[in-house]
Amino acid sequence: MGGYCGRVAEALLTRYGLPEQAVGFFRFFAGPAPGFPGQAASVVAAGLAAGEDPEEAVRAALALHAYEIAFWDALAGGLG
Repeated sequence: MGGYCGRVAEALLTRYGLPEQAVGFFRFFAGPAPGFPGQAASVVAAGLAAGEDPEEAVRAALALHAYEIAFWDALAGGLG
């Protein structure tokens, strides 16, 4: 999603002349959240240490990814 948001921000600035403060949402999501990889690894490690099923964790991560794709697909579907 990051690359997409970065491209949208640039297009809004260069093609439509919006000011920088108008594209803050897209700038925020254009890159990874600071500290996210370490935080995510800590959460996974804690869950596994507490006995969570690794296969279920992978299944949950894949479902979350699929929901995110469905969200963006739904937005894109309303454009045309």
